[in-house]
Amino acid sequence: MVESMIGWLIPFMSSNPHLAVLITIMGVSRTVFKPACALIQTYVDSTPSVIDNEKWKKIQEGKYFKALAYGMDFFLSIKLPVK
Repeated sequence: MVESMIGWLIPFMSSNPHLAVLITIMGVSRTVFKPACALIQTYVDSTPSVIDNEKWKKIQEGKYFKALAYGMDFFLSIKLPVK
């Protein structure tokens, strides 16, 4: 089954390079952004200092971070219809 999908997918992506780039950007950005935020959260939670927790919370509550997170969620994810 996988081989048949690959046999169809590679020629399709070769004939649609812009779509291939878009899918790659979507995948890579979501693969990097969410784990990076989780890693930072884990780090600040593991340190004994509460100053870094407050700084990370301030960054997360900032309008630029919220705009970035919303934009990535809106533009870089595929919304499937609810059945």
